[in-house]
Amino acid sequence: MDKQESREFSVKDFPWPPQIEDIEVVKSPSSSTVKLTCKIHSFFPDLLTVKWIEKKTDGQEVDVINNNKYVISNTSSKADGKHTLSCNVSLSFEKSHDSEDKVEYVCRVEHPCLKSPIQSRTGLLQLEDLHSFIVHNIQGPQTWVVGEKVTLYCAASNCKKDVSVLWILKEGDGTPQEVSELPPEKHETIPPAEYTAVRDKTEKSDIEELLNITSSLSFVPSITKHRNLTLSCKLSSEGKTKEKSFQLKHLHVKPKASDPIKLALLDSGEVAGTFNILEFYPKDIQIIWTGGVNSASELRSTEQITEHGYTHDVHSECRIDGLLFKNPDYTVKVSWKHESMDSWESRQISVRDKDYPWRPEIQNIPVPGIISNRPTRLECKISNFFPDNVTAKWLRKEKDSKELFPLNHGEKYKVPVLKPEKQSENTFTCTASLNFTPSLETDQGADFICVVEHPSLGSAVEKKTGALQVTDFPWRPRIEEIITPHIVIGRKVTIKCKISNCLPGVVTVYWLAKEKVSGRLIPLSNSETYITSQITWKRENQNSFYGTSRLTFTSSLQTADIFEFICRVEHAGCHPIEKGTGPINVTRKSVIKRRWDMAQKIRTVPFIAGYLSLDVPYFNVELDSL
Repeated sequence: MDKQESREFSVKDFPWPPQIEDIEVVKSPSSSTVKLTCKIHSFFPDLLTVKWIEKKTDGQEVDVINNNKYVISNTSSKADGKHTLSCNVSLSFEKSHDSEDKVEYVCRVEHPCLKSPIQSRTGLLQLEDLHSFIVHNIQGPQTWVVGEKVTLYCAASNCKKDVSVLWILKEGDGTPQEVSELPPEKHETIPPAEYTAVRDKTEKSDIEELLNITSSLSFVPSITKHRNLTLSCKLSSEGKTKEKSFQLKHLHVKPKASDPIKLALLDSGEVAGTFNILEFYPKDIQIIWTGGVNSASELRSTEQITEHGYTHDVHSECRIDGLLFKNPDYTVKVSWKHESMDSWESRQISVRDKDYPWRPEIQNIPVPGIISNRPTRLECKISNFFPDNVTAKWLRKEKDSKELFPLNHGEKYKVPVLKPEKQSENTFTCTASLNFTPSLETDQGADFICVVEHPSLGSAVEKKTGALQVTDFPWRPRIEEIITPHIVIGRKVTIKCKISNCLPGVVTVYWLAKEKVSGRLIPLSNSETYITSQITWKRENQNSFYGTSRLTFTSSLQTADIFEFICRVEHAGCHPIEKGTGPINVTRKSVIKRRWDMAQKIRTVPFIAGYLSLDVPYFNVELDSL
């Protein structure tokens, strides 16, 4: 700012001007005393000036003072429960035979908050008939909030017992609604209607045999029905009717803001924060963005308001320097205030919040084949994070130990510097690496751990290799020759393959079938047809083990289409090793049917190559084909 700016206020700017009610006129039934009472409320400070004025039929106004004819009460204010003040002022006089038949009295009020005096008038009084009932102004909230129940009260004094009350509403579309009071005995039994009117209070009046009553009307405001509402309360008794109107000052719809702040990355390196506030009325709304750690500073923002029927939506957006999010305590906050709200509401977000969208995605560490005395590289990929201040460190845990040792860049372990790279969606990615040369003696069973930290993570994230399996070549697996059994269709067959000179856990064994015609290799897994056994490893010497893999199946016609079975062994650090059965020979069974009386001869036949079927009883004999 080039120069100072300022604001000022005085008591004239206070929002607590006095409110004045209708004058209540009461004549004592036992005497000719007339008492006028006027209630003044909701004012502050206590600087009220009240004057009573007698207005003649010719328009002449005469100030009323305390004398033999008039008695004016003292103005004594008291708190009304809203931190403002209220008081009752009265004027009493005796009606004499020479009093004018028609006269009007005015109660005029002055206060520093008022630009001009306010007043309440009795109208022309018929002093001969002061026992007529008095209807007071309708009381209730001047501001309504859509969806929140509203109750209005209309009180009347000096009523007969037969007084009836009718509430009249004219909704926004001009449709009139007349609501009568529910009978007292049906208050609890009749289900709530759109509008409910009840006799809220009945008390004895100061005048004998008369009553003071209060009627209430309750309903829930709607923006469509009550935006231009006119409302009145009509009371009738002994052929007389009096009516009071109510003027609504404000109808509000509270804004809805259930979603969190949305963040988006821009090519400039800035972060765009957006926030939507929906379905509020009237249109005016205050929105402030702030950002900071301990003390917040205001951020520039832009708002776009759209209209939907009678309500409005607002889309607010601000931009924040992306580097500020490197501090985990930096918080962005949006606050809003609407006429319908008692106080400001807000939402906020920081990199630690669950709604922050750019937490690092940390992949598991792929473990390559670890070969003793050969250089090895472990990698942990970190992606989709913002800002770019991610850190990673490596730890090592010995076999059968719980103690962790940090690995620093040195002769044995090489830890390259992290280099985050910006991606097309403006987030970052990098790879944490560890280079070293393992040995069978020191690294067998060791566990390497990558610990990743970022402002958006509540705590560090760890990824582990698990216990390393280090192999020491030239110890390569050996496969012995496979002995192929005689295969007969319909019989169960087991093919065995012995494997030695290897370490359990780093050897993978599986079986293949090679087709005769196509030469295609078909992997065989456990199924209804083929079963591969779990290998039981036994120690061969100090550094190696041996075991036997089995393939079991029942031969069928399809088996004849297979050229050979192959056992393949894969071991970390070397090419797969295979051993095949060689071409397999599949033979069939012959079924012989003969007469029962030729059984003994069949035993002596050396070779039967035919199939006979006779229309005589028979039995079956199964023989292997030769």
